[in-house]
Amino acid sequence: MRKINFSIALVVISGSFFLFGCQSGQTKESTKTEILAEFDIPIDSNLILLPVTFQGKEYQFLLDTGAKHLIYDDSFKDKLRKMWLGPITMKGRTFDGQMFDYVRLPAPETFLGQMNMKVSKYVMVTETDKIRGNKEYFQGIIGMDLLKKYIVQIDFDEGKVIFFKAKKDFDLFSIFKPKENKHPEWGEAITLKTKIFSNIRYVNVKLPNNIRDDFLVDTGWCFNPPSLKSKIFDKVLSYNNPKDKRQDANSTPAGFSGYVPAQVIDEFSVGSFKYENNIFMRNYISILGLPFLSRHLVTFDFQNNMMYLKKGKNFDKQSNVNAKISFIAGCLLESENHVISSVDPNGPAYQKGVRNGDILIKICDQDISNMSFTEFFKFITQFSVPEDGKVPLIFKRGEETFKVEFVRKNGK
Repeated sequence: MRKINFSIALVVISGSFFLFGCQSGQTKESTKTEILAEFDIPIDSNLILLPVTFQGKEYQFLLDTGAKHLIYDDSFKDKLRKMWLGPITMKGRTFDGQMFDYVRLPAPETFLGQMNMKVSKYVMVTETDKIRGNKEYFQGIIGMDLLKKYIVQIDFDEGKVIFFKAKKDFDLFSIFKPKENKHPEWGEAITLKTKIFSNIRYVNVKLPNNIRDDFLVDTGWCFNPPSLKSKIFDKVLSYNNPKDKRQDANSTPAGFSGYVPAQVIDEFSVGSFKYENNIFMRNYISILGLPFLSRHLVTFDFQNNMMYLKKGKNFDKQSNVNAKISFIAGCLLESENHVISSVDPNGPAYQKGVRNGDILIKICDQDISNMSFTEFFKFITQFSVPEDGKVPLIFKRGEETFKVEFVRKNGK
């Protein structure tokens, strides 16, 4: 009798595996993903703005994978329902370290295309210009409490944002299998990470000397190059400049006034993709923002913690830094074409005749006119002041050139 029972049990178990195998096979065959909404965005825009409908009126909201929540500008405050115990004021922090106040109010019925954005009981209401920029451009922020429910694809070459229906992959034996790329048409599948008590996503990045760090993937980080948190920044700096553990106000290159919070990274990689000679800014958190992402077709499958990357038309184009470097006290140098953007009337540069629009072409007889900004940045961060402390600069104004000499002594 025991043998018979054992045989029956074995048949039942085998049948279960057979049924499970059939279901698994059916799931594998169905990889087509349903499109829920599609939006046009300007090509080469430094903001991804999407139309959100509230009470029959359309508003522009920023697509922001670096924001945890849906955020409404304070101009909505009088249009939203009030808390019966009164508004609750709370503290938040931006990813450049700035603190801000917000109030929590009941979530309204708003729509992104046909998708209802009421995904939680409450939303944040604050002055959005204090978080991400000027409220003239957008009136709210679409954060991860909504985005995590969908697959979001951003096609920077075609100027489109597509929302797909998401489905959580479930396989009892997935821990024994390597993760497969179910959408090779989207590019390389790269695993995303989450932090405890957070729904925002990070990707592991390999830096020089096998240094690794988890970078926030942030479509709302629009105006800056990638950033490195201070601890990692100092490690990379020490690797690039073994003699100097870190740069401070007395060890910065000639011409710079004060601490230089940026470095050129020779190479870093995300998955199998490699990127050369990019400028990273110092920050309290490591971030890959929109300028980096815009070099790809990028698809976020937040339900399964995956990001797909595929080379775009601008893959080999370095992120546009759009930075102004403090070069000589009171003199700002644009990131492109080495043009002086502004001069402090009370600073030494102005006193020596430097004016807005002048173009810097030589430093200590080194021609920098044909250097890319990354090459130029690398040059000045490795520049050593001559022993006599004299730093001659050649500027061009119209068809004429003129020389200005600065004396830098004892690191000043």
